[in-house]
Amino acid sequence: MKKITIALLFTALILSACASGPKPRTETLAYAKLNNERVFDYPMTTTWKAIQEVFRNYKITSQDASDAHKRKLETDWIYSQSRDRYATIVIDKIPRQQPLQDRVQFKVRAETLFGGTRVTVETSEEIETIHDDGTHAGYDKVSPPDPSRAADILDKTGRAILAAPPTAAPDHLND
Repeated sequence: MKKITIALLFTALILSACASGPKPRTETLAYAKLNNERVFDYPMTTTWKAIQEVFRNYKITSQDASDAHKRKLETDWIYSQSRDRYATIVIDKIPRQQPLQDRVQFKVRAETLFGGTRVTVETSEEIETIHDDGTHAGYDKVSPPDPSRAADILDKTGRAILAAPPTAAPDHLND
């Protein structure tokens, strides 16, 4: 009887040790936080010209530059191929990864601060959905949107500011 009890305890110990092995990694990896806002050490007129330069090839649906201290710009949907989203479809019994299309819309706000201009870029992003046969089925909202898109716009704005020709100094400074 004692041998059976010891054998049962030993078996339970081995089974519990096997069951508590390493667990698979299920948490999502955290990426570096990218800001959707930046303060440029330039006046509103210089910064706003740079923003317009960045968006010159995009369809702008609304733009409000009537206020000298707060300005807004909004784009229509911009279509592109997704950077990191794919769908697996089966064609002739062979699974294939098909890159999905996405669309992005930007809302840019610029406001004057003491010594510069704050630019904020809000991004709306939608990703294509497809049927089992790979045909287009519409778009679904992505939440949260890819933060690198807003960071790209801010980087391009900074480069456009630096690439702009220098403005002439007022006449009273040339004396």
